[in-house]
Amino acid sequence: MHWRVKNADNTLKGFHLDLQGMMGTKMPVALLNFVFKHTMLRKGMKKVKAAGFNGYTPEEIEQFGKDDLKVLSELLGDKQFFFGDDPNHLDLVAFSQIALVLNVDDSENGAKCPLKEFINADCTNLVGLVTRMKVNDIVYILIYDVRLKQQ
Repeated sequence: MHWRVKNADNTLKGFHLDLQGMMGTKMPVALLNFVFKHTMLRKGMKKVKAAGFNGYTPEEIEQFGKDDLKVLSELLGDKQFFFGDDPNHLDLVAFSQIALVLNVDDSENGAKCPLKEFINADCTNLVGLVTRMKVNDIVYILIYDVRLKQQ
């Protein structure tokens, strides 16, 4: 989350957000960028600080993320899913966070994302997990299952 909220360009370029389309307005893009930066990103930084990351440098926060991803990678190991051959809620939670990082456009039109580079280089089994979750439409089945259980 820190990567997404520390710089508006990371979010806007990395996910190719169309603020005019999202907000349904014809206001100038520069003004919408300013509003986005001072509302959405400010709230995001408050969440980062509330999570206990106040006082850490961006490099330290990035290293915390890499360490957590390494633990997830080691927990997954060579298995298809975290607890065997069938997906469960941990797989869904991991998918929801890792897929966000892997879907960042890091081409020259996008934004550089160090965690995406780390996952692709050192945690290839997590890339495989995301692919398996997408290919098998397991995500939709699990989300539907969770919603049914909450009713």
